[in-house]
Amino acid sequence: MTPPFCSLVTHHNTMSRLNVTALTITLAGNTRVRDLSFTLQPGELLGLIGPNGAGKSCVLKALVQLLPYRGQVQLNGQPLAHLSVNERARQLAYLSQTDDMQWPLSVYAFVALGRYPHRGNWWHGATMRT
Repeated sequence: MTPPFCSLVTHHNTMSRLNVTALTITLAGNTRVRDLSFTLQPGELLGLIGPNGAGKSCVLKALVQLLPYRGQVQLNGQPLAHLSVNERARQLAYLSQTDDMQWPLSVYAFVALGRYPHRGNWWHGATMRT
């Protein structure tokens, strides 16, 4: 299995700097990741390698704000949690290795979905279902 990796590109087509400081992720009282810190410089790739259950996927989900965490995550010096939904969608993308497609799409069309946040006010009028 290929380990998860992360590379961030801003909407200006320049690379972003990602700073993670003292990232701690606790789920259901179980600490999955404790005090992880790193900086991802422009052009760098980061490999997360470890056994099943070590917290690799939790780190990626926390970085894209899908899991609660303690610590700091900054993109270009701004706290990621303070970015609007639109700005965060333009700068980050996440695709789980276990999500199944629920509708027929070509690979090209699926990848093209990542461009939607760059097409103006794409989130306006959308509703969230819980």
